[in-house]
Amino acid sequence: MTKGATFYIKHSFSVRLFFFIFSYSVLLTSSVTAHELHETNARVTLRDGHLEIRIWVDVARWTAKLQNSEAWLLGDIERIMPLKLNKKQQDTFLGELITSQTSLILNNQTVTLKQVSIPHPKTAPSHPKFKEFIVSAEHSLSSIHLLNIRFPKSLGVVHTNFIKPQYQMVPAGKNAQISFSPRKPKEKK
Repeated sequence: MTKGATFYIKHSFSVRLFFFIFSYSVLLTSSVTAHELHETNARVTLRDGHLEIRIWVDVARWTAKLQNSEAWLLGDIERIMPLKLNKKQQDTFLGELITSQTSLILNNQTVTLKQVSIPHPKTAPSHPKFKEFIVSAEHSLSSIHLLNIRFPKSLGVVHTNFIKPQYQMVPAGKNAQISFSPRKPKEKK
């Protein structure tokens, strides 16, 4: 085999390998971004005497569902959202809907939620069309071992993150050790 033929074969193989890896990485990247969450997201944070729920929702999609008379007839929504509301009226309607239709039970005790705010123009970092709603509740429980929550059916699937912070002072230059209880396996229904 001549020197030129050997170079061509090696070079051809390298070029093909490069394009294969490049194409595969492009395909893999697009499939990863295709699995980003487009549903409503929530973060429930438990603290001593206080609970906060932050909900990020695609308002355009949610209002379209809330203004659909078929959804009301099928029982997917409890009431139809009026048409032609201005932004403030729309936010008020949606905030009241979240507080009235979200059910929260701590240690088998029903807790009443109150709307704290709808930050403007704050949106979810990765989804600019999502709006954030914040609700909270006060409780007098010394410890919470059971939380039961139900969001409004009209929100659809809500990907929820539950947080119960542990607070500890870490002295300068010293170690801190924190233990986490093992997660209990889910019971099969």
